[in-house]
Amino acid sequence: MRSYATFYMNPWSRRFIDRSPLHYLSLAFGYVALRLLAAVNNLLIAADLPGPLGLAVHMIGKQTTPFVGFALAVGGFYLVLSIAMTKPIALAIRTDRM
Repeated sequence: MRSYATFYMNPWSRRFIDRSPLHYLSLAFGYVALRLLAAVNNLLIAADLPGPLGLAVHMIGKQTTPFVGFALAVGGFYLVLSIAMTKPIALAIRTDRM
């Protein structure tokens, strides 16, 4: 997880190639998880229930602006989901190689 603290411009360089594929897979699977969360959010809204994304955007947007609230809420969910996907993906890659 600590490798996420390193920012790199060229993920194919020799220095970062050991972890950059895992990061990009995590981002891809995190996006899929975010889309599933958005679908559940829309389903709740269609059933006249408050959606979790809307609540987070509203709470943050009250303190800042609606755009900043949206960016921080959705971006924050995306980063958390991407980091949460890292361990299962790493285990799947490790298991596949053995």
